[in-house]
Amino acid sequence: MPHVYLAPYVGVGSDEDPYRPRGSEQSRWSAIDLRPNSTILAGRALVAVPVRDDTIGIYLGDAPDEVSAAIKTAVESRFGLTLTATRLRHIIPELLIAHAREDSTRWRPLRAMRDGMFRVYLGGLWWEAKSLSGGSTITESFNTTDSTTLGPDLTWTELSGDWTVAGNQAVCVGSGTSLARADSDLATADHYAQAVMTALTYSQTVGIGVICRKDSTTTVTHYLFWAAIDSSTNGHSGYKALSGTFTQLGSTDTTDFVANEVMRVEANGSTITFKINGVTSVGPVTDTAITGNLRTGIRGYFQVALAGTITLDNFRAGDLADLPIFSHSYRQRRMSTCF
Repeated sequence: MPHVYLAPYVGVGSDEDPYRPRGSEQSRWSAIDLRPNSTILAGRALVAVPVRDDTIGIYLGDAPDEVSAAIKTAVESRFGLTLTATRLRHIIPELLIAHAREDSTRWRPLRAMRDGMFRVYLGGLWWEAKSLSGGSTITESFNTTDSTTLGPDLTWTELSGDWTVAGNQAVCVGSGTSLARADSDLATADHYAQAVMTALTYSQTVGIGVICRKDSTTTVTHYLFWAAIDSSTNGHSGYKALSGTFTQLGSTDTTDFVANEVMRVEANGSTITFKINGVTSVGPVTDTAITGNLRTGIRGYFQVALAGTITLDNFRAGDLADLPIFSHSYRQRRMSTCF
């Protein structure tokens, strides 16, 4: 991957000495102009270069799919805004869409191509999505003082077991199943839920997962993407729960759980897909049992109370109109990587 920087511009804007970002002396550089006014020098560019050189500007790394609080904070501080995304892969399109302006106070918004796709290029195809309108998104950071109640960004109902917040993460502390619902309706039943699964360790059987198409009642009906570990098992499975009865929807992915993987469940019509780090793990499968429900949540399980560690962070859910779709070449590269 290229090395990415937030870099100032140099030059005078003439034919002989055009404005260009610092770092443009390297070959095969590319940039995205984030100046509110392209007729003046002041402002910054996102620059991708093949060779690391920290004299260029603020270094944003060469691993765009890793969660980085430092990179998120650096971008927020430079532009005076608050980001939802925690990975550079998603921070850049968020800057170009959610934080863009038409009033000349910031860069102008990203526009769709003729095929209806939004695309961002930075050292190659960086990101693409079908649509970024017509839906809603909810997020939970768990960035608050240690608490027996989940939050602070969303209101949660703990339907069974017990979740707490400790160390700015959601921590499962209940015995048996701990199921928590985010009490915010999405716009449609075609939506996703995801979270960064920060830890899953065991001395007895443990499990962690995300749910979608949950309603506002205590009924245990939803789709679930689930990672489980015990002395003989380490894998990921997709389920539906219908009034508390569970049915597995596809063969188990025996890929080992790895700390900080992103687990996501998507429901799109009657197609249910389960993903790890943006790559399909189980499915897509067809299931027609659960329709209409607009809520999402998280689930943990201890066979024996606290016989291990279950923690997660950065919960996010949204309508599929807001779902990033990565390029084919990007997916292939990620599939060959050990997470």
